Amino acid sequence: MNIVADENIPEVKEVFSCLGNVLTVPGREISSSDLKNADVLLVRSVTIVNEKLLMNTPVKYVGSATIGEDHIDTDWLKKNGIAYANAPGSNAQSVAEYVITAIFNHCQAFNKDLRSQTIGIVGAGHVGTCLKTMLDKLEINVLVNDPLKSTLMEGKKNNSKDGFEKFVEFEDVLQADIITFHTPLVRKGEFSTWHKINDDVLSKLSDQFRIKPLKNSINKCEKLIINTARGGVIDNAALLHYLTKNPGLQVILDVWENEPDINTDLMANCFLATPHIAGYSQDGKLSGTVMIYKAACDYFNIKFMKPEFVEKDVIPIRLRYTRKLHEPSFLAVSRLLNEVFPILEDDRLLRQINHQNTLQKGQYFDSLRKHYRIRREFRNYSIATEECCSEDIQILKALGFQLEE
Repeated sequence: MNIVADENIPEVKEVFSCLGNVLTVPGREISSSDLKNADVLLVRSVTIVNEKLLMNTPVKYVGSATIGEDHIDTDWLKKNGIAYANAPGSNAQSVAEYVITAIFNHCQAFNKDLRSQTIGIVGAGHVGTCLKTMLDKLEINVLVNDPLKSTLMEGKKNNSKDGFEKFVEFEDVLQADIITFHTPLVRKGEFSTWHKINDDVLSKLSDQFRIKPLKNSINKCEKLIINTARGGVIDNAALLHYLTKNPGLQVILDVWENEPDINTDLMANCFLATPHIAGYSQDGKLSGTVMIYKAACDYFNIKFMKPEFVEKDVIPIRLRYTRKLHEPSFLAVSRLLNEVFPILEDDRLLRQINHQNTLQKGQYFDSLRKHYRIRREFRNYSIATEECCSEDIQILKALGFQLEE
């Protein structure tokens, strides 16, 4: 069996070599010529898999080690009898932890009490569910909008197995202090998410700011928007135009339209800007590899054997927790989060894209993803609690850290 894989899928050779010969290629460079003898194609989000790529190739199975699938023409695959699997939920915890870390940094920068904030979640899938679970444990008010799930729940009791007691309209979510997007990219139809944030929506935000005028606007922030879903969920050009005139809005972007050729003017206007790495924890990426490997074993009727790294016991990474005299718990935890997940360094590195010439900017963006450091989810860390107060412990437990009593 011949397998062609994106070189950025972790452990792909080690995991899939038992099925056949594995050839790794940069994801954006995979072409039909690479697939002329391939039975299996393994990708991440940067490879467009469609008729143009697969026509007249022997590919029988496509695996995408990602949650999203807007880069896959699933209808064409089905019509042509090509099996397909992705990795739903594989990096959901990683993305939720990115959002939490970003929010802590935002509240610290603008001197906001996180527990006084209302957070709106758009999209109640795997990531939205993980994030809401953490926010509920932190006792933060959450609003959730998901038209598709809301429609599916109509006629049923007002609850769901995902833990969402009720959904609100999108207009209600826009009233939240912080709005974070966790939707797939759907371009057409009743549940389209393409340019969910557009000129019309931004004008509604302007109406809110006019009702509550800003004073000393340079130091004020009335609202924060976070996008870790897909770049096309936000009209980047409209957002840039809006930000240049409205200092009351702050933005954190991990995903961009036209990646890797991102709008650097928009980047310059973001509170935090990162190179599509929200889900790039080692745990999430390895989970994605295993999920598409298991699906391949099922399709080819091969016995699934868990890779060795799945069977190994994870030794917790011990961290020292320090809290300054009279320091609020959220500030102390924020410092810990930035040690575990140095998101400010990710932001700094992306902004260096402006030191590249025009032709190299896209290559630089991709290199940040390809050479991303090993990042572990919070559950991999063990923290001694002797310097913790009860509020510290409550927050750390809510975020999923292991605690040493």
